[in-house]
Amino acid sequence: MPSIGSQSFISLRGALQPFGERLEEITRAGVDGVAFRKLGKRSQPYQMMSVVDVADAAAASAEIEACKALQGTLQTVTEDNSNATEEVAVLLVEVSAVQPIATPSGGTVDGDDGTFLVRLVWTLQNTKVPSEEF
Repeated sequence: MPSIGSQSFISLRGALQPFGERLEEITRAGVDGVAFRKLGKRSQPYQMMSVVDVADAAAASAEIEACKALQGTLQTVTEDNSNATEEVAVLLVEVSAVQPIATPSGGTVDGDDGTFLVRLVWTLQNTKVPSEEF
């Protein structure tokens, strides 16, 4: 099941960004050409969208608060395909939508009790360089 830290979801969509050498452009006014300075291996910030069902409007608010509490922390991200990435910084959590469900079926709530879908947009950044990158 996809998750970020202890928060589980029906789905978690998006692409984790791999590490790569980052460059900084070096230029000066009145001097032709360009040079680059290596900054080191880093990941770009990226976004993922989570979807989870909850029992009611109060549970939707609690889910949003629990996810917002992860902002500013390092978490393990488990994707839909079960790949897990450790030490991912949660930079920002934004509410995309809270939608009522007309006919609940499946999901993370026991039985068919999920009556709302909570959609969140997560801005994340990898912090741990994989050992094979060295």
